[in-house]
Amino acid sequence: MPDPIWVDTNSLVDIIRGDKILEAELVGIRDREGRELLITPKTWDELRNGNVLTQDPQIPQDSQIPNDSARNRVQGLKDRLKFDVDMEGKKLGKYMYIYTDPSEAHLKPKDRKQRIDIGQMRRIDDNLRLLDNVSESDSLVLSEVKAGAEVRGIKKPVIFTADRGMTVNARTLGIRPRNPTPRTQAPPPFIPGARVVNIRSSVQIASAWKATIIVGAIGGAIGGALITFGAYLLQEEQNKVNKKRIADGFKSLGAEIQRYVAARTRLVLDEAASKFPDGKVYVVAVVEVSSNHVNNPGWGQTAGLVPPTPEAVDSVKLHNIYISSEKKEGGAGETHPFGFFVQETDRYQYISVEVTPPKVLILDYNYLRSTVSTYKGLLKNLKRDAFDRFDIEQFVSRLEEQMEQLGTVDNFSPDPALWTDDGLRQISG
Repeated sequence: MPDPIWVDTNSLVDIIRGDKILEAELVGIRDREGRELLITPKTWDELRNGNVLTQDPQIPQDSQIPNDSARNRVQGLKDRLKFDVDMEGKKLGKYMYIYTDPSEAHLKPKDRKQRIDIGQMRRIDDNLRLLDNVSESDSLVLSEVKAGAEVRGIKKPVIFTADRGMTVNARTLGIRPRNPTPRTQAPPPFIPGARVVNIRSSVQIASAWKATIIVGAIGGAIGGALITFGAYLLQEEQNKVNKKRIADGFKSLGAEIQRYVAARTRLVLDEAASKFPDGKVYVVAVVEVSSNHVNNPGWGQTAGLVPPTPEAVDSVKLHNIYISSEKKEGGAGETHPFGFFVQETDRYQYISVEVTPPKVLILDYNYLRSTVSTYKGLLKNLKRDAFDRFDIEQFVSRLEEQMEQLGTVDNFSPDPALWTDDGLRQISG
């Protein structure tokens, strides 16, 4: 079983103040890494009663002590994170002593709160140098971590802290500090760091992307691709007629593909986020061009009954559409349905049109996506009646609404006249 990890006061205070990402990271340490979360008696005392070592004697003490509401939030945090107060250091009884808070020095002895340091730092001569560089509060926390680790036989205990002074002094005492994941980096497996999403600006960027890329680019790219495709497969004398049929057919298909992408902008954003920062996203269409020509079998040719005819385009239809990070072009095969006098040929062609969103839109969307995923993971570990569960659920709901403003998966109703039978069954589910 992995060693436990001690959590410092400042990290827990940040979570109580609303840092859900930090809370999710500790939940991950507990659940994914299987490490028990511990806090020292000094940390628990500070969370429940405030830090008496830093209280101002000129200010009424009641105003510097957490009220009942604040203590309830502390208890709610304890229930969610399931951390324990580490009292193992008490077994090192020879190191225990009662200390007086400087802020209470003016009080009569009977009115002073007695607090016990179960740590040992001040009893280890080679660590006395810490006293000049570390605060009284931090020294107590670190000494209690050291004591609890010694009882457990842990040679290199770990404390979770973002405090710079705590980080430096922990190393001096042989405690390894573990800092929270930097918000400027990607919390695996997601991309963005902590950024503030200006949803109004993001919606404007998304609207411009949908108008210029989805509507403008798709129509032009598909029309050009189809005319090129028609030119190489048909005979010279038939080209004029066939090119017009192909152009007309693909004009209709272009509009159908535009409708599909407009109904699948969330899929485009998801694909772009998963391949960020260098990946591109395409809408890939598989088009069937069906043509026919009169066969010229030997007996018919001899009899002069079946003159050969050039290949003529019958129809241009969609066989499939999907969103992909892989660009696909060129032929996708052909089939030759049975025919005796009239030979049919169905040729399939890949056509890819890039629909990659702007990078700033991908970052904003993926920040929302990863944050929602993090909080939903957190909610799975909370009891139904856990403190502030409702607040988290409401926050997730707001983020999901913002994601809907950037991209959606809407109902797409294919036009049967533009699809092959197999393609229509597939796209209709």
